[in-house]
Amino acid sequence: MNITTNLNKKEKLTKEIERTTSANTLLMQKIETLEASINQKKATQKELIAQNNQCRQESAEPASERKYLENNISFLKSEKNRLTQDYQSIKISLDKNLQAIDTMLKDLGFIKGEIATLIDQVTILEEELPVRIRDADNLEDKITRSTANAITSLYQDMKEIENKAKMSYYKKFKEWDDIRSTSKSL
Repeated sequence: MNITTNLNKKEKLTKEIERTTSANTLLMQKIETLEASINQKKATQKELIAQNNQCRQESAEPASERKYLENNISFLKSEKNRLTQDYQSIKISLDKNLQAIDTMLKDLGFIKGEIATLIDQVTILEEELPVRIRDADNLEDKITRSTANAITSLYQDMKEIENKAKMSYYKKFKEWDDIRSTSKSL
């Protein structure tokens, strides 16, 4: 694992955490709005229940008023149920986002440890480097020869691949041409 890859992964995870945190903030605001709405609906429901009870006590009030209040109570109960369901779905989404953030933080901690290990290894190699390299001229010659050999080998491999690709192409082209000729003659 190289340091750049780990740093890129760390940046990606950090951006993902920021995005998820932003989404969680929006969800928390929505939850607060829904909770306020639920509380308001509960207060309205209590008021309507109290009014309904008062209506029952006062037998002189018309039955239509009672029916109106009962319909309002029924409506508010359905609204309360709908808001409760919305609240639950948002809560589930928030829990999932929190789990994702937790996983990313664990991954981030792991990557941080890996980076620290790589930095330690680089430091050790930097300390050992002068001991291992005694003759810079010999090293330069070895590198030049190795590079020349690698380039020559790579060139030969590329030529061989090119030849194989051409042969494969022309074989397929000939097969296709033969099939086309055969189909035309039919």
